[in-house]
Amino acid sequence: MVAEVRSNSALVAHAGKSLATGNRDLADRTEQQAANLEQTAASVHELSSTVQQNAKTAGDSDQQAAQVRDVAESGAQSMGRAVESVEGIQKSAQQMNEIIGVIDSLAFQTNILALNAAVEAARAG
Repeated sequence: MVAEVRSNSALVAHAGKSLATGNRDLADRTEQQAANLEQTAASVHELSSTVQQNAKTAGDSDQQAAQVRDVAESGAQSMGRAVESVEGIQKSAQQMNEIIGVIDSLAFQTNILALNAAVEAARAG
């Protein structure tokens, strides 16, 4: 009976040692998994931060694009007004050319009349 108790004690001791070794291995693996999980959480946090920064940058870019669009529209309106002004100036210049043509024609006719008057005065005189 003592031998049987000793044998069972040895088996229990061996099982206890095996259980302790298994528990240590499990604890080591659990610790390693916890470290890996912590590293993964840090990576996810960093990725989240990067995504938020990208979203902010995209928002800023959108605002700048809207400002550029507004400036371009304003420039297009200014260009339209400038074109209208140039067209008005061209129309006025054309009218001035017509008036100058009439004045030149009158001056030519006046010179001819003056020449005729001079010829008639020379004949009479």
